Amino acid sequence: MKKRQVVFTFIHEAEAPQAQVMFESVKKHHQLFQSEIFRIESEGSQLTELIRSVGLEQARATWIPRLCLRIFERKDVEQILYMDPGSYLFKKLDFVHSPTPGKNVALIPRILGEETEGATIQGSIFDSGILSLRKSPQTITFLNRWVAEGARFLDLSPALYDCVEVIRDRSVAVAYWNIQRRSWNRKSVTLFNFRGFDPERPYRLSAESALFTENLPHLRGLVEGYRRQLEKQQKPESDSLILWN
Repeated sequence: MKKRQVVFTFIHEAEAPQAQVMFESVKKHHQLFQSEIFRIESEGSQLTELIRSVGLEQARATWIPRLCLRIFERKDVEQILYMDPGSYLFKKLDFVHSPTPGKNVALIPRILGEETEGATIQGSIFDSGILSLRKSPQTITFLNRWVAEGARFLDLSPALYDCVEVIRDRSVAVAYWNIQRRSWNRKSVTLFNFRGFDPERPYRLSAESALFTENLPHLRGLVEGYRRQLEKQQKPESDSLILWN
C-alpha cells in the first residue's frame, strides 16, 4: 500500500480563498502532500456553539486533534501537516521533509528566547496554527490526550512525551504576535501567518492587532503580494468537505 502525506486546514466558509492560496504555496515546496479542507459548518451544532462561546481560533485548537485522528484512521496516511488557512509557505519546511528520528510530533513556539524579555506571555506557548505529525502509537496517544485535556495540553506535551520536538526556527510562523520582536527579512522567512488579514483593508496587518503596514515598510511588498493572490481566487463550491489534490 502506497503511503500518503496530507496537508489540511479547517475553515469558516469565508476563508476558502486563504485556504486555497495556502495550499498552492505548500504544493510548490512539498509536492507529495495531498490537500484537504474541512468546513466548520460540516461539523454540526456542537462546533457552532463552541465558536460562539470561545471564538474561532480557540475552536480550531479544540478540533484540530479530532480531525487529525480522523485522517489517521485511513491506513494509507503516514504523515499530516496542519496549517492555518492564512499561512503562506515561502520555503520547504525541513522538519516536515526530514524529521528527526523518533520525533513524530513537531510544535512551533509563538515566541522564542529573548523575544519574551519584557513581554507578558498571553495565550498558549505553542502555535496551534502549524503542526506536523507522523503516524505512530505515540502520536495517536498524544492526539487522544490533546482531545481529552484541551488546548493547554500542547504547552505541557514536550515535557510529557519524548516523541515531541520543539522547532526553534525564527523563520517559521512569523506573524503579527512576534514580528516586532523578531529580526527577519523577506528572504529569510520560511512561513508567514497572515491570520486576521483582510484583503479589503490591506493597511492593517491583522484584525487581531493594531499593527498597520504603513508603519512596517519592510512588510508592504509581502502583504501586497499576498493580497493579489487572494484576489485571484474564486470561492470554491462545496458542502462539507473540499479536496484539492
